[in-house]
Amino acid sequence: MGGLNGRDRAGQRSLLAVLVAIAFAGLGGCGGGDEQDADSAQAAALATAEAGPVAPAAVDATARVRPMFHALPVLLPEPAPAGEVSAQALGGPQQIVLDGVDSRIDTKRLTPSRFEARRAEVRAAAASGIVRPADTTVATVYDPDEIRRAYRLPKLASADAAAKGAGQTIYIVVAGRHSTAFADLNVFARRFGLPGCSGGSTVAPGTRLPLAAASATGGCSLLVANVDASGQLLSQVPTGDDEWGMETALDLQWAHAMAPMARLVLIQAASETLADMLPAVELANRMGAGVVSMSWGAEEASWATSLQSSFKGRGMNYVAAVGDDGTQSLWPAVTPEVLAVGGTTLSYDGVNPRRENVWSGSGGGTSLYFSRPSYQLAVKTQGSALGGRGTADVSFNADPYTGHQVYHEGQWLALGGTSAGTPQWAGILAVANAQRQRRGWGALSTTHISLYGLMGSPSFSDITSGANGSCRGCTAAVGYDHPSGIGTPNVDVLLTRLVPATAPNRPPVFGSLKATGRVKSALSFTVPVSDPDGDAITLGVEGALPKGMSFNAASRSFSWPKPAAGSHSVALTALDAKGNKARGTVVFSIGQANRKPSLPSASWSAFAGRPFEATVAGTDPDGDALSYTLTKAPAGMSISADGVVRWARPTIGKFTVSVKASDAYGASVSKKIKLKVVAPPSAPVVDGAAMSATAGKKWSFKVSARDANGDKLRFTVSGAPAGLSIDSKGKLAWKKPLAGTHAFTVTASDPGGLTGTARMTLTVR
Repeated sequence: MGGLNGRDRAGQRSLLAVLVAIAFAGLGGCGGGDEQDADSAQAAALATAEAGPVAPAAVDATARVRPMFHALPVLLPEPAPAGEVSAQALGGPQQIVLDGVDSRIDTKRLTPSRFEARRAEVRAAAASGIVRPADTTVATVYDPDEIRRAYRLPKLASADAAAKGAGQTIYIVVAGRHSTAFADLNVFARRFGLPGCSGGSTVAPGTRLPLAAASATGGCSLLVANVDASGQLLSQVPTGDDEWGMETALDLQWAHAMAPMARLVLIQAASETLADMLPAVELANRMGAGVVSMSWGAEEASWATSLQSSFKGRGMNYVAAVGDDGTQSLWPAVTPEVLAVGGTTLSYDGVNPRRENVWSGSGGGTSLYFSRPSYQLAVKTQGSALGGRGTADVSFNADPYTGHQVYHEGQWLALGGTSAGTPQWAGILAVANAQRQRRGWGALSTTHISLYGLMGSPSFSDITSGANGSCRGCTAAVGYDHPSGIGTPNVDVLLTRLVPATAPNRPPVFGSLKATGRVKSALSFTVPVSDPDGDAITLGVEGALPKGMSFNAASRSFSWPKPAAGSHSVALTALDAKGNKARGTVVFSIGQANRKPSLPSASWSAFAGRPFEATVAGTDPDGDALSYTLTKAPAGMSISADGVVRWARPTIGKFTVSVKASDAYGASVSKKIKLKVVAPPSAPVVDGAAMSATAGKKWSFKVSARDANGDKLRFTVSGAPAGLSIDSKGKLAWKKPLAGTHAFTVTASDPGGLTGTARMTLTVR
């Protein structure tokens, strides 16, 4: 839409920021840096990836995220209660006049306790001549009804429960404690005619998760969950913090303004460190389906890619602020599964359609670590494709000089920042899910695909003026740009597209699109793709294929007789019979020439008639998985794919078994293994005997024993009179026998531990 006349206030800076800007004026940077330089860095990162993925850096658990709110340095007059017509209401949204000092105060994370300190900074700068305060500046502050009308949400008086988000859960993730959150929320609700919220209780440790589903008829409720670094619920409340307290008030109150019958769950992490904030998000995943609002962020680093799985909860949508420092790429907004919210400056008089331009403080940029997700493959900035995951995705009012009414600890404040748009987008998604639930459909599961499919349609207001820097993609333009994404929502139209009258046709779905191969080894890959509605699919490729590769659309397969080393990407489109399209990218990772596996030498033995099992364990110099087959074996013998050889009933004899180990690229090795099968072991047999001897005269006797397996036997005697012994060959001996009848036992043992015994009797006269 057309730009605004007048001064955009996002760029207000403290004295320190002004001095830094002067020092770097000659560098020509913007926000977080010139995107042309960022694109060069992106290209370098991608070039590195061609040789193999770069391992993500270890996550710095001490890294901190910061809240993204801005606040005007003034306390607002108490707004008129809902239903009353105030002087301000007669003239549209409330106007606040800031003098030359207040209009120069840095609004970022400004709390009332720091108003005077910031004023002193500006006065000191003015006195030194570094800053010359401007004349008075007029700010506009919007209440919930005005924002709802500006963005075309349903009128609350006539809206049904689903249009108010009933039956849905919005998770507000923050750091630290805001002890008055529940009371402040209800003061805000009463003042602006919104439904009040019940509850305010703490989710106790040991509570069974997921939570029971939110009530579709019971109205708003608030639960508070305190969480530690392991993701466990705590009974104690985290330490309080002024900045996070204001962020909490903003997030709760404006999520409620958009979805006033949704359940709110305030998740309070122990601190703003990454080690505490990520488990808070994961707790939301375990609590059950809903929308997670994250009005905070940290500069992305390579560790961000290792945390992506935390934003893939079943039935979950994630929304995050892109930041308030111009061109930048913040985590978690940069995560492809997260809806990244940028910022605009809003002009709305309560009568005419809203007008917006880019708020110059809005974050947004190109990631150096996440590649383009499928929903951004067709997105371009100034005619060029994105060099990586681009943020923002969407936008909302964020300029603190066109801010939002917020009630915090007895004071009315004007707050903005991309923090403000984040909970409001969470509320809009909650309303869409409530309306889908009413029709018996599931929650939005491909939110990005759905929204990007509406780019340029009446569902969105395309922001075409303003900038958050001077780099490519930082200036608002028709279509996509970094500070505003695909635009701000016209919610009435958007809901009709997200919740159509009939069940929507769903796009095809790709499975894993990763293929691996080796140089000099022919490669084939069949694309896994299906349609959730059972529609016929036409699969095609976009762009040129690597040299020598071919694609068969009928069989949905690639063939590459002679792959080239490196990483190669091929873009795909899957079109169903109803015109719904999905995009994906196959990545072919081709390693060096394949090498043969090896098998160790071995010999086996078995007993006839008894089950035989042995494991073949080959090794592959490339680390490839191996499969096994038998090329020669006795009847009845088999081998599993993972190398376990089995023979249920071996027969006596000597055999040669040939085993073949193969990798996935056709290299193989064979080994011959000798197998000897003998009769099963049986116990020795000892013959009993009745013997005689002469008293006092040396005596000996050879015990008769035998072993069917031909094993060498070992003999022992027990119960014999003193002096009577037996040697290893079974010979009994007694040098001076004593008169009498003597009974004893002879035992024969084979090497396997089997034994045979016999009772012997010796009569001595």
